[in-house]
Amino acid sequence: MSKINSTDILFAMLTKNGMVMANMMLSGLSSVAEVVHALRMRHAIASGMARLSIRNTTQGWASSASLYLR
Repeated sequence: MSKINSTDILFAMLTKNGMVMANMMLSGLSSVAEVVHALRMRHAIASGMARLSIRNTTQGWASSASLYLR
């Protein structure tokens, strides 16, 4: 994934088994770890394999990655 600046506006979606577990707009974050933490703090997400999709509207890029959540 590309660099995230704290001034960027992000749209993040977390899917698990094809179902959307979390979908939100974020700003003020500067890493993928902070994005995952923000999603998990606002939504009850069980552990296991999930897919994180991030769209950075400020810089104009989108990226997705598979994650194992504990």
